[in-house]
Amino acid sequence: MISYHGYRERELIEHENFYAAQVDFYIDEHNNLFVHGGFSSVAGVSADADPKEYWWDRSLWASAVHMKRKYDQRGALRADLPKRLGLYNEIFVGHTITAQWKRKLGFFEDGGPVGSQITTPMNACNVWNLDTGAGSNFKVTVMDRDSKEYWQSDLIE
Repeated sequence: MISYHGYRERELIEHENFYAAQVDFYIDEHNNLFVHGGFSSVAGVSADADPKEYWWDRSLWASAVHMKRKYDQRGALRADLPKRLGLYNEIFVGHTITAQWKRKLGFFEDGGPVGSQITTPMNACNVWNLDTGAGSNFKVTVMDRDSKEYWQSDLIE
């Protein structure tokens, strides 16, 4: 592979071992779930029969947005959440870029102009969508899990 031109054999093996040890999802000590796309099983992320769900699922985010719309007036109670959302304290996903959404009054407001694309992290119920479109010429975002403070790159060109 040309990107590894000039690497020593030991470095190549270290990189191969690093990538081989990667996991599809992570649940931390506070029962927060980190997964690229999502999962579909009501029994939890580890119950999905097809690991592709972790990368390609968008239904988890769609379910959280639906619940946000449904309960936005009074706020969703934990008991109101669909079972798979309620299994975890918070869920952090990517895969569905926030720029596909538009800011609306009373719904996904983050200080930007109403009707403009959202290029900041989005929250619906207990799900955080951190895909701010780096793969689509938008921004790379990192977020502090506890404070929800985030930092972004300039627009990718």
